[in-house]
Amino acid sequence: MQEEFIREVESVAPEFVVYVLIDRSWLRRAHSDDHIFHWADAYTRQQYSLVGIADGGANHDVFRWGRDAWAYRPRRPDVVLVYRRSH
Repeated sequence: MQEEFIREVESVAPEFVVYVLIDRSWLRRAHSDDHIFHWADAYTRQQYSLVGIADGGANHDVFRWGRDAWAYRPRRPDVVLVYRRSH
């Protein structure tokens, strides 16, 4: 299923990618296959530019866009990243 998803994303080359880095959302476990995450990290780094970050929790949500997103360092590992195709 991961390979099918990768092929679909690469063939469509969407304008935007919303990358949800929340383990609970992915039902990730200690022995989960991490291939999709390694691919997503490389693919977004090579093909996209970061345009937004949503970082939150405990009613202290933080949203950063544009250049502010580049410099922002998330307070926790669970974040949502928004990328825009750069090529």
